[in-house]
Amino acid sequence: MARLVHELGPLDRPRLIEHFRNLDAADRRLRFGLAVSDEFIADYVNGIDFTRDHLFGIFGPAFELIAVAHMGRAGEDAELGLSVLKEHRRGALARRLVSRATQRATALGRQRLWIHFVSDNQAMARFTRDLGMEVQYSRGEADAWLALPAASALQVGIDLCYWQIDGLLGAWRGFLNPLEGKAA
Repeated sequence: MARLVHELGPLDRPRLIEHFRNLDAADRRLRFGLAVSDEFIADYVNGIDFTRDHLFGIFGPAFELIAVAHMGRAGEDAELGLSVLKEHRRGALARRLVSRATQRATALGRQRLWIHFVSDNQAMARFTRDLGMEVQYSRGEADAWLALPAASALQVGIDLCYWQIDGLLGAWRGFLNPLEGKAA
């Protein structure tokens, strides 16, 4: 089944919290670089500035987030964090999220895409190498870099169209399947 990559916004905070809480302890350490509690996850999600950062997600059949990419700005570079729920791995969801984040980073004029991860995350090391990223290891951590091309007017226009469509779909998600309560 083909799944679309959607841009996420403030109304998706409860779904983001649910997604990160559904990661087991080992996956939380691989995603955040350390062991994190449910309270840390809630603080992390509630602290996201959607006017500065860009989040992309892939939804399951019950509107649950099954894969998430968080792209922040690191100087002239774009830093990317990824997570895919265990039962949805091996479906190229992470690759689709990276593709969408790369498109946005290029449209914003970023120079490189950067993924930071713990060096024992062999799956991420393999994934970043498969993407053609340069990986550097140091003191138990790793950084993967991908040089981005200069943005063309067409790329910026396509990204703007995706952004507008995602805004409409985001409003419909909240209408069709609202989550009860606030982001905890």
